[in-house]
Amino acid sequence: MKEQLILFSFALLLFVIATGGKTQAFGWAYAGMPDPMKARVGFHNQLFEKAEKLFFQTKEEAEKFTSEFLDKVKGEVKKINEEIDKRLEKAEGQVRDGNKASDDLKTEISNLATKHRKFMETVDKQLTDMKKLGGSGGGGKVISLKQYLTEEFESQKDGTSVVQRIKDMASGKASKQQIDISLKAVGDMSSAGNLTGTYFAGYDQRPGVTVFPLFDAHLRQLFPSTSTEKPLIRYVRETTSEGGFDMVAEGAEKPQIDWDFDIVDAPVRKIAGVFRLPEEMIDDIPYLLTYITGRGLEELKNKEDQQILYGTGAGQQLSGINAIATAFAAGNLVVPSPNRFDALIAAKKQLRMLNMVPTHVLVSPEDYAGMRLLKTTTGEYIFPVLPGTDIITVDGTPIIQNNRVSYGNFFVMDVRYAEIADRMASQVRLFDQDRDNAIKNLITCVIEERLALPIYRPQAFIKGTFAAAITDLTS
Repeated sequence: MKEQLILFSFALLLFVIATGGKTQAFGWAYAGMPDPMKARVGFHNQLFEKAEKLFFQTKEEAEKFTSEFLDKVKGEVKKINEEIDKRLEKAEGQVRDGNKASDDLKTEISNLATKHRKFMETVDKQLTDMKKLGGSGGGGKVISLKQYLTEEFESQKDGTSVVQRIKDMASGKASKQQIDISLKAVGDMSSAGNLTGTYFAGYDQRPGVTVFPLFDAHLRQLFPSTSTEKPLIRYVRETTSEGGFDMVAEGAEKPQIDWDFDIVDAPVRKIAGVFRLPEEMIDDIPYLLTYITGRGLEELKNKEDQQILYGTGAGQQLSGINAIATAFAAGNLVVPSPNRFDALIAAKKQLRMLNMVPTHVLVSPEDYAGMRLLKTTTGEYIFPVLPGTDIITVDGTPIIQNNRVSYGNFFVMDVRYAEIADRMASQVRLFDQDRDNAIKNLITCVIEERLALPIYRPQAFIKGTFAAAITDLTS
């Protein structure tokens, strides 16, 4: 039903335009309509009997209709253009006379232009519909609306053409019945199957780059920092001592004290990375260079954290905390059923006995979560949190979680006895004269820093594992 309504409605529109609203056009459309459609249109039944006499019976008549339709279109376009030309000439005359074109005249011109545009849109739509009807011919061939209608009405069904069936119904030889004229098979529409060419223009661009998550607790911010102008920092470190001060009687010999020292070198080491980018990529994506430099600096700081903690001192590595820190020792402390909290308290005690002040505790995020969620038998959390923060403490010393700390490890530190000495602070530099950059329009982006890590007192850093510390506390 929907296909028939589309065909006859469209044909009716074309014939009304071509014939100026004559009865023949309505009679032709009515001739092929099924009864339910006739009732909806509201034509008198007598028109059905007259349809056969008014119907186009030859291809020549169909061609005449098409020609008249096109002439009608040309006439309407010419009429609108002439009206526009007259108003434009009038406006030019007003301008030549030193006046401005009147507002009424401007409105008339604008209305005519709108009328012209809407009329052409209507014509384009009608012609497009004709093409679609033509394009539904068998075998994918493209035919005109005239050809399509002619073929449909001359086609045979049960040995009788549509034209003959209309004649038979009009003469009373056959009962009135629905006449089906098929269009193309109905299917789901898609841009691939129903759209020729590219209609979708542009895209919704979101500025910037989705940033890789950045770490918010790099170790550099915990330590004192300084600078150096030399490639090596040399310092004297006290190692052991013998003797000590004591009470001395009058005339008695004073006790002798012996302190041992080592001369220690902290060489400056370099952390660096290189990117090579096309100039076009930098020019076409304005925020790319900013992203790469920021992201590169973040990765540099991650490597710096790893070296501060676990640098071995071999080759070009720093001598990190783990390489020189004092191992955990419970001493005389024994704790029944100890946990990680007890292990950290014991490590703080170890520093205190060396006259150090624990300033920070370092653990992995997984150990941090395990301690944070530890509860008493009645459900209260054991670890207190610093007011206004989400940092848990052990007897007031903040516990810092860092991704570079290995799971199960901990460090209890007095950071006053180490420092980060920058020979060259973190830098980002661009070079276009590197290797074959000039002939390939490449830019080399270098991100680097040079630093040393002097640790003046290894006793100020206690290292251990929770498993070994808990075992040590039970015996």
